[in-house]
Amino acid sequence: MMREQTETQELLINFCKAIDFLINADVSGSVNVTAPHPMANKEFMKVWRKQLAVPIGIFPPKCLVEWGSLIIGSESELLIKSRQVYPQRLLDEGFEFEQEKVADCLKEFIF
Repeated sequence: MMREQTETQELLINFCKAIDFLINADVSGSVNVTAPHPMANKEFMKVWRKQLAVPIGIFPPKCLVEWGSLIIGSESELLIKSRQVYPQRLLDEGFEFEQEKVADCLKEFIF
């Protein structure tokens, strides 16, 4: 349990540091707090499966995604469509990430 808690805390370091940085830098308006190397969902799932040693991935039908999104009170579009989000303002303000790639975060998360 202690190991899991420690690794989870390490994963949150970039996020917490970014929020702290934004508060102390007095940045206002919208800021994307995401890794600076965007990754398409298809690539993300490939890396995730590799880390979990799962040889294949099965994609759920759109109707199941829509049904699931209704259950959790979200929009299926957020899961179905890719978003190219980049933390430009955060980087412009001088924030430095400890882990810049999603794959690096996954390697620490999955043990």
